[in-house]
Amino acid sequence: MTPERFAQELHAVKKILAPGLVHLFGHSFGAMVALAYIEQFGQDEISSLVLAGPLISSPRWKEDQRRLLAGCRRISGRQSRCMSHAKSMVRPANQEVMMEYYRRHVCRMDP
Repeated sequence: MTPERFAQELHAVKKILAPGLVHLFGHSFGAMVALAYIEQFGQDEISSLVLAGPLISSPRWKEDQRRLLAGCRRISGRQSRCMSHAKSMVRPANQEVMMEYYRRHVCRMDP
């Protein structure tokens, strides 16, 4: 499923359940869907748009995560290594890096 397809489904639901003006709220991936909705169907029936913690570009998000993980690796004193495979996450060294990532960028507290 693509954001464009989700936008088409949102439009179909909106036509039946909420004809006329609506407030459109998109959080994370939903922000990408909201933007796709406006791109496809315009903004004539959108009273307001709120994007919370938006994911607007998947490639940009991936690059940001690589950068944030690299910073956590430096903090924990571990070598910069690829952690993209699930098997590598069970290694104690990678667990330490991941917990630091969660503490700094996800939970912002001790998870």
